[in-house]
Amino acid sequence: MRGLAIFALVLPLMVAHPLPQQFAFLRPSVDPFPLFNRRRSRPLVTTMALLASVLVAGLLGTDYKILRSDDAPPNHFAPAAALDYAMNANVSGLVFNDYDFGGYLIFRGIPTFIDGRTLLFGKEFALKYHDAMALGAGDRLDQLADAYKISWTLLRPKSAAALHFDHSGWRRIYADDVAVIQVRP
Repeated sequence: MRGLAIFALVLPLMVAHPLPQQFAFLRPSVDPFPLFNRRRSRPLVTTMALLASVLVAGLLGTDYKILRSDDAPPNHFAPAAALDYAMNANVSGLVFNDYDFGGYLIFRGIPTFIDGRTLLFGKEFALKYHDAMALGAGDRLDQLADAYKISWTLLRPKSAAALHFDHSGWRRIYADDVAVIQVRP
């Protein structure tokens, strides 16, 4: 997906030369309306083809608008209710988040601890994070939270990290089936 924009920029350059060789109506001409040239094509057929193309594009656009789903990520990646609660409760500071919640945090404008752009964080940092999130790695979680001055968490309810923070003195202020929020004591 990240390379799609570059593909969209390069594709017209790739097809710009071969298309005029294949289709005569794309060749340079002094005629201001080459599609309506009576010698090469019939204006009625060209007009009907253009109208049919506009009609089909309009129908497809209308279908898309009516039938498309909401532009919202799946609930298991979007802790919307938890973040709404955090904003209303004025929770501030740096967050220690579940990896899968990173994209939604970016969407909401909240700086993440980690997210899907792991290349930006570096291999060593990503390995430390994933190692600390493992079952029984509570001391490494505490070290990360202290080293990065974490003041609150946004984790999955049944994750090892959420259970560790619950038992290590952090106060759980919000919980639902998608996410829990804990604040440093």
